[in-house]
Amino acid sequence: MEPIRIGIIGLGRMGRAMAIRLASEGLPVTGWSRSGMPAGLSDSGVTTALDLSSLVDSSDIILLALLDDAAVDAVVGTLETFDLADKLIVDTSTVSPLTLRAHRPAVEKAGGRLVDAPISGGPEMLLAGKAGFYIGGAEEDFRRFLPVVEVLSDRIHHVGDLGHGAVAKLMNNMMLSGMWESLKEALLLGGKAGLDRARMIDVLSGSPAASPAMKGRLPVVLGETDAVGFPVSGVIKDVSVVRDFAAQIDVAIPAMKAALASFEGAAEAGFAEADLATMVKLALDGATSGAKTPTASAAIDRPRITILYCTQCNWLLRAGWMAQELLQTFGDQLGQVGLIPGTGGVFEIRIDGTLIWERKRDGGFPGPKELKQRVRDVIDPDRDLGHLDRHAAKTEAGGTA
Repeated sequence: MEPIRIGIIGLGRMGRAMAIRLASEGLPVTGWSRSGMPAGLSDSGVTTALDLSSLVDSSDIILLALLDDAAVDAVVGTLETFDLADKLIVDTSTVSPLTLRAHRPAVEKAGGRLVDAPISGGPEMLLAGKAGFYIGGAEEDFRRFLPVVEVLSDRIHHVGDLGHGAVAKLMNNMMLSGMWESLKEALLLGGKAGLDRARMIDVLSGSPAASPAMKGRLPVVLGETDAVGFPVSGVIKDVSVVRDFAAQIDVAIPAMKAALASFEGAAEAGFAEADLATMVKLALDGATSGAKTPTASAAIDRPRITILYCTQCNWLLRAGWMAQELLQTFGDQLGQVGLIPGTGGVFEIRIDGTLIWERKRDGGFPGPKELKQRVRDVIDPDRDLGHLDRHAAKTEAGGTA
């Protein structure tokens, strides 16, 4: 039997580790990255693809290891323009459960199949074949991927249909982020009551509440090392995905918002690329010295807008334009404007999960004035938007704003 040919798109820390592990086990691996082949990777037996088209031609199973939803959306959007007959695309990125689902019709029309398989663990665990995988997809697609994922993992969970793997990964991230927030608050409480930090950590690390993930990073909290296992910026990115998805399906996540605020505060204090446990250390150091404990800016508590757009309808540019308009007008009052890919002709605008515009219900798309008035009515009803009327009048008269 011919070996399964593997293509890997995205050769950062995780993609590179998968490529090396799979090639070392005798599988033919072809890699492609926008930034080019990492130094030394070809020495591990990994072939470089000149472009995505050649990678598709030389692969049976294509693994994605990308940064965020926008990257996955762009790459899969390109792949679905190729002939994908008998190709299986497996996304290992930590992204919204809705991202791959939006592309399923186009990928299947091109002859391909989709699986989501986000990873639990870092590059070192992939290299050792010990990472965890949460897999969502049809049973036959899971079975086809199984011989490959067994090279990378000894913790393989097929949790359901396409997108369910991503949901399971978000649940895992929620537990981990909440643990660090709880540890921070527990140590702040104990410290305020007069307990020694090292003694508190010794007690907690031997308690039923401790976990291997916590124990491995306690030296960071104690200031004994500044080694980085997973950065603060990575936690912020992952928990932001949780926040967006929770808002879309209308689930309250107060604990995650508190955790996100703490990690955002650590990033704003200059520790975005420090180990995630640095967040706890900074909070404790601030309490001991009397300095203000790093917290996120007020933007964390400001209203958040999400724009859900249909990827098949080519509405990304429209959604991006609306986001830019809102940030220019309400930037001082908004936490963030997020774009979420969807399917089936959907176009929705929500503020903290509350629907304020729906294309089918409201009859098309809002113009700049109507868009801003809808948002103003929710976040600041007393705000004067008279300049919008003046802008419209000048435009109709042939003037410029």
